[in-house]
Amino acid sequence: MGNFTVIALALVALAIGALAGVLIQRNVTSKRIGEANDLARRIVDEARKEGQAQKKEILLQGQNEVFSQKHALEAEYKEQERVLKNREKKLQDITDRMEEKMERITQKEHDILSQEKEQNQRERLIAEKESLLEAKLDEQERRLQEVSGLTAEE
Repeated sequence: MGNFTVIALALVALAIGALAGVLIQRNVTSKRIGEANDLARRIVDEARKEGQAQKKEILLQGQNEVFSQKHALEAEYKEQERVLKNREKKLQDITDRMEEKMERITQKEHDILSQEKEQNQRERLIAEKESLLEAKLDEQERRLQEVSGLTAEE
């Protein structure tokens, strides 16, 4: 066998080695790429899970804040409503007292008008009686003058 065979065998061995090296390199590279893809997928999945968890946490915090604000607003509304009811009650009490005073004043006015009416009737009756008495006095004086035959000047 000669040099040529050795060279040929060496070249064939070199070609087989190179081919095996390329195949092994491809296999190793494919495996590394697959591992890298798996790692990337796991990282992305983990990031998604973490993002979802953060999203849920942020939503929960937001809901808690909304609930707290709602509770605070409801408490403030109830306090304002209580204050308003107190004011309305005070106003109603004042209104009731004013109406009672107005009723008393109206009753007093009515009583005064009744008393004035009675007073006017008494004054008219007294004036009528005075007129009647004066008329009777004049009549008696005239009779006395007739009976006595004298005048008031005499």
